[in-house]
Amino acid sequence: MSREPPILLKGLNFESCWSLFRERAFALRQTEDQNLVAIGRQIVEKCQGLPMVVKLFGCLLQSVTDEDEWRSVLKEIWEVEKGEDSILQTLKVSYDQLPLHLKQCLAYCSVFPVGHEFDMDELVKLWMAEGLIPPRGNRRPEAVGNSSQEFLRVEHNEKQGGDNIVRLAFCSLNTADPVAFRQICISKSLRTFILHLDSGALSKQVIGFLLPRFNCLRVLDLRNNQLEQLPNSIGDLTHLRYLGLYNTQIKCLPESVSNLYNLQTLNLDECYKLLELPKGLSMLINLRHLNLHIDWDRWTELKTMPPGIQDLKSLQTMSRFVVSAKNGCEIRELKDLKLRGELCISKLENVENIEHADEANLKDKQYIEKLMLRWSEATHNNNNNNNSRPLVPTIWGRLRSGATSNIQNTLRAEELIKHLQPHNRLKQLRIEHYDGTHFPQWLADGSFLSLESITLSNCKRCTVLPAMDQLPNLRNLVLKNCEGLTAIPHLRNIHTLVVDGLNKSVFSMVSGLSSLSSLTISRCGDTQVQKSSFEQLTSLTKLKIEGCASLVSVASEEDLQTLISLESLEVSSCHELVSFAVAGLPQSLNSLQLCSCEKLEYFPIQFNLLASGLRTLTLSRCPLLKQQLQNNEAYLAHINEKNIQ
Repeated sequence: MSREPPILLKGLNFESCWSLFRERAFALRQTEDQNLVAIGRQIVEKCQGLPMVVKLFGCLLQSVTDEDEWRSVLKEIWEVEKGEDSILQTLKVSYDQLPLHLKQCLAYCSVFPVGHEFDMDELVKLWMAEGLIPPRGNRRPEAVGNSSQEFLRVEHNEKQGGDNIVRLAFCSLNTADPVAFRQICISKSLRTFILHLDSGALSKQVIGFLLPRFNCLRVLDLRNNQLEQLPNSIGDLTHLRYLGLYNTQIKCLPESVSNLYNLQTLNLDECYKLLELPKGLSMLINLRHLNLHIDWDRWTELKTMPPGIQDLKSLQTMSRFVVSAKNGCEIRELKDLKLRGELCISKLENVENIEHADEANLKDKQYIEKLMLRWSEATHNNNNNNNSRPLVPTIWGRLRSGATSNIQNTLRAEELIKHLQPHNRLKQLRIEHYDGTHFPQWLADGSFLSLESITLSNCKRCTVLPAMDQLPNLRNLVLKNCEGLTAIPHLRNIHTLVVDGLNKSVFSMVSGLSSLSSLTISRCGDTQVQKSSFEQLTSLTKLKIEGCASLVSVASEEDLQTLISLESLEVSSCHELVSFAVAGLPQSLNSLQLCSCEKLEYFPIQFNLLASGLRTLTLSRCPLLKQQLQNNEAYLAHINEKNIQ
C-alpha cells in the first residue's frame, strides 16, 4: 500500500502577515504610532509566517498603547523554529500576556466539546454567570464581555455558523449515560452544568435526581433535547445565574423558578410549545435576558405575560411581549425597560387605549433593532374588551352589526399604530394581521436611516403603501397576503422583493424597480406577464415564480432577454403554464429550475436560444417538457449539472 508524500505548507510572506497583524493591532487607532509600527514589524518577523500566531498577537496588542508593553511582548517571543513545541511556546507567550480575567474566560471555553460552535452573545452571558467579567465603570457587563471576545477570537467563520458564531476545539462530556451522571454528582461544588445531547431526552426524574446535588450551580444549560418539564427543586438553586432551555419541549415553568433571585439569563429561545411564564417572574430582579425568540414564520403564541414585567429594571433582552386583555400585562409596562435587539409585541387588539400605547415609549427605545407589531388573526371576530376605553370616538363603540364591527376594528387599528412609532434607529420592521386600510405616515419617515427591511404580512384590508421611497436604506420588502394592495411604490434602492398572495398582476407593479436584484412572486392568482414587464429590471439576478395558478405564459416574446443580469430562474407549481421563454433565455443565466408545471410544453430547446452560460438545469414533474428534452439531448451537452425527472 503506497503512501503519498506529505505536503509541506510554507508560511505566509512577510507582507501578508503584516497585513493580518496591522488590521487587528491598529484597528482601534485613528493614527499609527510609528514606534509601535516598528516593534510590530519585528513581532511579525518572529512569527515566521504562521497566520494564527500573527492574528493572536494582533488581537492581544489591539488596546495596548504603552510602548514598553509592546517591547515586553517582543522580548518574550521565542524564535519560532520547526516543530510544534516552539509554536506552542509562542502561543503560551500570548496567553501569558493576557489579563487574568481573559485567561479565565479562555479557560472556561474548555468545558465545551470539540468543534463546538459558540454564539458569542451567549458565551458572554455564561462568562457573566460565572463572574468572569470585571466591572468597568458604568459600562454594561455585556459590552465589557463583547470587547473581551476580540482577544480570544482567532477565526471568524461567517459561512458555516452565521454572523455571530466562532469555532473553538475543546473536550467535555457529551452523553446521557446514568453512570456518567453519578460520577458528576461526586462534585458537589459544581458551578457549570452544560448538557450536549445528539438526540433523545433527559427525563424530569433524572433532572430531579441531579439538581439537589448541585447547590453551587451558576450555569444550567439543558438545550436541544425533548425535556418537557422541570422539577420544583429548580427553585432551590439560588446561586443560578444562567438557565438554558433552548429548543426544548417545555410548555411551562414551575413557579419555584421565581425563587432564583440571582438569575441573569433565562433562555427559552426556539421553545415552540411554551404557553406561559411563571406568575412570579417579576421577582427575578436581577434578570437581564429573557430570551423568547422563535422563527416569526413559525408563530406560536404565549397565552399571556405575567404582570409586573415593569419591575425587571435590569432587563436588556425580551424577545416577545404579549399584551393581556384583563388583569394581566399591559403594553405600558414597557415604558421604563431599556430593551435591546429583538422585540415582538403581540395581541395588540388587547391594548385598552391610546395613552397606554404612548406610555410604552417605543419611540425612545433606540437599541431595538428588530420589531414586530402583531395583532391576532381574525381580530374582527374577537370580543375586544367591552369594558375598556375605546381607541376611537365613542360612537363606534355603540355600533353592533357585523359590518360596523369591522369598521370599528379598522379604525381602532389605524389609530393605535400611529402611537406605536419606533425609534428611527430601527433596522427591521414586521407588521402582521394589521386590520387598517392604510399604514401610518411614520412608515415613510425619511429619518429612519437604518431601516433596511420591512415585512407586511396578512394586512388584508390595506390598499396602498406609504411613500417608502423616502426610506434611503430600505433594501428588503416582503408583502405577504396583502390582498388589497393595488400598487407598489417606486423604491430606488430596493434589492430584494417578495410578493406572496397578492390578487393582482405583480409584474406591472415592479417593472420600474431598476435596482432590484432578487424577485420572488408566490401565489399571486391574477399574475400575467405583460409585454415589456422586464425591461427596466436590469439589475435582477434571481427570479422565482411559484404557485401562480392563472399564469399561462412567461416571456412569449423577447422580454426575458432584457434581464441582462439574470443568473438564477425558478418556476414551480404554475399548473396552467403552457409556454416559457420561447424567444430565448438571457445569456447571463447559469441556473434554471422548472418544477410541477404539468402543461408546460413550449420551451427554447434550440441551442441558439438556450443560455450559453447555463450550467445547472433541474426539471421535475413537467411531463410534456421532459419528453422534449429527452428527444433533444444534444442541445443540452454544454450543461454540467442536469437533473431531469
